[in-house]
Amino acid sequence: IVQVTAVFPAMASDSAYLRSIGYLLGGRINSGSFSKIHHAIQVSNGDVVAVKVIDLKNINIFFRTRFLPRELLNIRSLDHPNIIQVRKIAETDSKVYIIMDYANSNLRDQIMKHCYIPEGQARSWFCQLASALEYMHRRGVAHRDIKLENILVDDKRTIKLCDFGFSKMTDRRSGIIPESSTTYCGSLGYCAPEILRRTPYDPWKSDIWSLGVVLYRMVVGGMPFGE
Repeated sequence: IVQVTAVFPAMASDSAYLRSIGYLLGGRINSGSFSKIHHAIQVSNGDVVAVKVIDLKNINIFFRTRFLPRELLNIRSLDHPNIIQVRKIAETDSKVYIIMDYANSNLRDQIMKHCYIPEGQARSWFCQLASALEYMHRRGVAHRDIKLENILVDDKRTIKLCDFGFSKMTDRRSGIIPESSTTYCGSLGYCAPEILRRTPYDPWKSDIWSLGVVLYRMVVGGMPFGE
């Protein structure tokens, strides 16, 4: 169950705000175009968590009004062992904090370290990813940005799919024609051909294409069509 903290006025710093809701902010893990991710400690139980901090002042109006609400809606609704578990979502006037389970590596790190993933491990991780994707699609959610960096590996060597910033909810019930997407998002090396051609595409099929690229990358070590 995701806890949602009510909106509060912006505080002096991320550290001060997170302390007020029970978390001690640590160092930065990663950063992207619209967010940064930090370690944190949950004061109540000592758990290490990850905090995604989205600065609303630094994102364009299209992302703020279209993509961010989708991300928050979808991560609240998903509960699967191979999808990162969100513990709490908190908001101030200027920032959104997504507090989630911590994983100490991602699939890109694993491949960079070992050059490729041994067949048995690759098969296991691929099955976990396929299970997560099937679950999402049955619930009508397409990810639309499946890539190595968005596939985490925890200390139990379990895969956790993360980052639903480009996700989309579409009706996929039996007998209903899938709604095509015309928002051309994702990461270049993992995009299906129809996205690169900038033609309307089925977001579920594009997820499956990206999953195939991930499998190729795991067992071969490189990209199927070059870097």
